[in-house]
Amino acid sequence: MGSCILCASILQCRLLDGGNLHVEDLWREWKEYNHEKHEITTHHTITNAVDEENQSLEITHLCIMVGYKEPMDLICASVDSIANQTRAKSIIMVVGLEERTPDYETKCIQLHARYGDKFKLFLSTVHPQKAGEIAGTCSNVNWAIRESTTYLRDRGSPLDPTVTIITKCDTDTIFVPRHFQVLEREFLKQPPEERLACMYQSVLCYNIEMDQRIVFARVTGILRTFFMCGFMIPCNVNTMSIYSISLQLARQAGYWHPSYQMEDIIMNLILMNGIGKRVPIVLLPIPTLSGPTSGATYWQEFTEWRLQVRRWTIGAAEVFHYYVTKLLRGNFEIKGGLNYGFVFTWYYGIMLCVTGVFGLCSMWSLPAYGCMDSSQLGGWGLLDTFPWISPTTGMVFFFGFQYMFVYATAFAADAFHRSIIGIKEPTLGFAGGIVGLSRSILHWLSSHPVLWAYSVVELFAIVELAFRGRKICAHIPTNKDSLMANACKRTSIVDMGTGFLSRDLMNDATENTRLDLSSDFFSLQDSISAHDFVASDDDIESDDNQSYEA
Repeated sequence: MGSCILCASILQCRLLDGGNLHVEDLWREWKEYNHEKHEITTHHTITNAVDEENQSLEITHLCIMVGYKEPMDLICASVDSIANQTRAKSIIMVVGLEERTPDYETKCIQLHARYGDKFKLFLSTVHPQKAGEIAGTCSNVNWAIRESTTYLRDRGSPLDPTVTIITKCDTDTIFVPRHFQVLEREFLKQPPEERLACMYQSVLCYNIEMDQRIVFARVTGILRTFFMCGFMIPCNVNTMSIYSISLQLARQAGYWHPSYQMEDIIMNLILMNGIGKRVPIVLLPIPTLSGPTSGATYWQEFTEWRLQVRRWTIGAAEVFHYYVTKLLRGNFEIKGGLNYGFVFTWYYGIMLCVTGVFGLCSMWSLPAYGCMDSSQLGGWGLLDTFPWISPTTGMVFFFGFQYMFVYATAFAADAFHRSIIGIKEPTLGFAGGIVGLSRSILHWLSSHPVLWAYSVVELFAIVELAFRGRKICAHIPTNKDSLMANACKRTSIVDMGTGFLSRDLMNDATENTRLDLSSDFFSLQDSISAHDFVASDDDIESDDNQSYEA
């Protein structure tokens, strides 16, 4: 309980500290976004905090989106939000599908027909299943980035790694129209010698139809955003789902590790292993929508939530093994490595796993301990020392402190983020009347029980991993079919305006268009063999065909 309160204090201080979390920048972005919601921002706005030398740099964005069995409508909603960026013409958009994706050729044709002229270049890749890889985001992103950069080199347009920013995103990601604009500004604001060795993370909000989610999914989503802003980014633990790095840093690290499942948790360690020191995470003061855990029914949604928590836990334990291995081999400096190990263990081992179970036990142990007299405690008793504190008072104080100091702040931050993006939750709060207000209060009161349940699921996952070993470290994709039904509403949230490509138009595009592998309208699944990855660019700083160690 004490650990939880201490950590809560740290989170609260960091959330309120504008120097650490750039609250003033977030407020400025909110005002600028609302003022220019339907306008294209001028070049002056993006560069007002950048010196004249940096203004001449032409930044290229390489956006990587990978998927497997996600509905086509869901993918289109996410790509639409990228196509409507103020920097769309400087984005090379790459959609990476799996070889096991049903009808992947048809999907590639439909995507090229819709987005072929929306970006600087639109590419698609198909990732084959290879021995030694774990099928999932890590291996798919690794394949997509290698294939696309090699293709660009072969066609005489190699990317400059010092002015190319890689952004990895999911198929259920909605960017506000100025995301890449803000990314450029924050990238150029960093000193030239530091900007290439940083990770860039926006504020992830899991508010896509969040008012329709059960209490477990909603509370977890709100607290994940809160912990990310208050702990994970300031302490440089790891990024979450949608993040950006320079192409030069990715090459130094050998790109993504195809033998691990949790690409977002492990990526910071892979980069540390590549450059031998800690990699700072720079907060982008702008929110990004990401899909929450969802299901067609309450039971299915709870099952998906439990499986997601289990996957996160096993992935974090797998990443910890990678960390210990690299630390013992001296792959990064001792001070930075030990610092990373401390904050990683504190967050994933204590905050998420131990604190909830400990708090559940202390809820019953505190009254029992307080009722003991001095003879039972070797001459010291709580009531003898502080007779004015009753066990019930102490327990209520501890829980009330956390609810008012942590959970209330997290829910208030969620409301602030929704106001920035313009998301409406008509079934919650005052908009939902008495029922909506009652549900909101119930969700807030359920914060601690949800963390208890989260900790119990994590505890069982760690025990399972201890007995079964790494064979359970497989990527189980989450079910996102239920998000498809509300996808059209999602595009209107951030004023995308274009809507979806109707199924009739998709079918027409499939019948009237042929997949041409010799042009930009292509799929790369057979274009390059694995052995061609070595030295895919003249100035590459690491061997693309390096053997990854477990």
